[in-house]
Amino acid sequence: MDKRLQIDFSERAYGELEDLQARLEAPSKSEVIRTSLGLLRWLLDESEADNRLMLLKPDGGTERVVFHFLNRRKPTKTSLKVENAR
Repeated sequence: MDKRLQIDFSERAYGELEDLQARLEAPSKSEVIRTSLGLLRWLLDESEADNRLMLLKPDGGTERVVFHFLNRRKPTKTSLKVENAR
């Protein structure tokens, strides 16, 4: 049985949700949220497995992406940071 959830969004957050729906060509805002939950679950699983997310740049360089909100040991105000890989 499906569960129903009502969420209050700020104007800004609702606009972001609409933008994501359009960019993803998602049939509904609910689909955007379900997709986002899946992505967050994957990021958390990979983080807990001590895996690292790397971006491969068009020039062949790489950058490590760090989601600080996933690292419970070192909380920070910055939720996303891109570092040069060494």
